[in-house]
Amino acid sequence: MKSILSAKRLHARAVVARRRPPLSIPQEQNIMHDTTFITAGDGCRIAYRLDGADDNPVLVLSNSIGTTLHMWDAQIAALTEHFCVLRYDFRGHGKSDVPPGAYSMDRLGRDVVELLDALNIGRAHFLGLSLGGFVGQWLGIHASDRIDQLILSNTSSRLGPVSEFDARIKALKTSPDMAAVAEGFLAAWFPRPMLEVMHPEVQPFRDMLLSTPPQGLAGLYAAVRDADMRRTIALIDRPTLVIAGTDDTVTLASHGEHIASTVPGARLVMMPAVHLPNIEHPKMYARTVLDFLRETEVA
Repeated sequence: MKSILSAKRLHARAVVARRRPPLSIPQEQNIMHDTTFITAGDGCRIAYRLDGADDNPVLVLSNSIGTTLHMWDAQIAALTEHFCVLRYDFRGHGKSDVPPGAYSMDRLGRDVVELLDALNIGRAHFLGLSLGGFVGQWLGIHASDRIDQLILSNTSSRLGPVSEFDARIKALKTSPDMAAVAEGFLAAWFPRPMLEVMHPEVQPFRDMLLSTPPQGLAGLYAAVRDADMRRTIALIDRPTLVIAGTDDTVTLASHGEHIASTVPGARLVMMPAVHLPNIEHPKMYARTVLDFLRETEVA
């Protein structure tokens, strides 16, 4: 793991290369194993990690609800050949703090902006899957000056009904059963054959779900429940790729189609997958991401 000073130097160079003035916002940072922390404006510590060469452009990866930054482990080798990859844990998940109460999409978006500020990153590419895609849409609407290329994978601009999220939040607060929650997520994320044969890729996701604090999951449920960007994504002006799964029952293929038809100039790629194409088809997924980023960067 690079030192904090090394991280700041590499990102300052990346900013200069883009002719952006370096940002310098002091943050409390500590190292714990492979994870580093910044403290967000509301006092919540956000865990993150960097992988890749110092002088590569920065690519931020934002994961699904119920997972940690390790959701992207299978993509790191391919992506770090071209990018310095910045991953982070949502508040309430992984090694980040678990503040009480409901979270909001505005707060989740500001967490990313404050992370970029702390590392002196003026602009970065952004790839978000599921909840990470919600955050990517927020950034494209409210902080487009911080984003170069935007990839929105297996996500939606609106999920409901509200009553369903309220019921899930209530259950987590009154009698949380993370084992049942985990199995419900896995059934929605993976094709049945992978679950039936106990595919080795499934167990890490079960472990991530089982280790997710109920309060953190409830907080992120609230953020999704209250988000509706179906109209405002028309304001996104960044080169955008939308990836959708033909068999996705969480964020339907039609949700991806709506995003692609609403964001000006957005492209749509359909993959033969359920909710996690980066796990079902890791090589295809990495190739799709890299082809888009390199093509639009040259353009």
